Amino acid sequence: MDLGKAGRRIPDEVSLIYWDVNPRWHGIYAGPEQPHALIARAAVDLLVQKIRDNQMDEGEPQRCVMVEPVWRDGPSLRKR
Repeated sequence: MDLGKAGRRIPDEVSLIYWDVNPRWHGIYAGPEQPHALIARAAVDLLVQKIRDNQMDEGEPQRCVMVEPVWRDGPSLRKR
């Protein structure tokens, strides 16, 4: 859908956030910036721990790792 052809304007009528804001997009899009280096480090730590615990079976309980992103404001988000 082309918002411009539909008569909609960003951010006047429609807010737009990008779910993984790249640093080169600061000042263009609003949204969370994922700390990729921290996510990679957490994934390696999780893998090393599974190897150490000899958890090679796919039947093992799943683990979840949460790494908090940083919110970046941008002109694509309508201000109230």
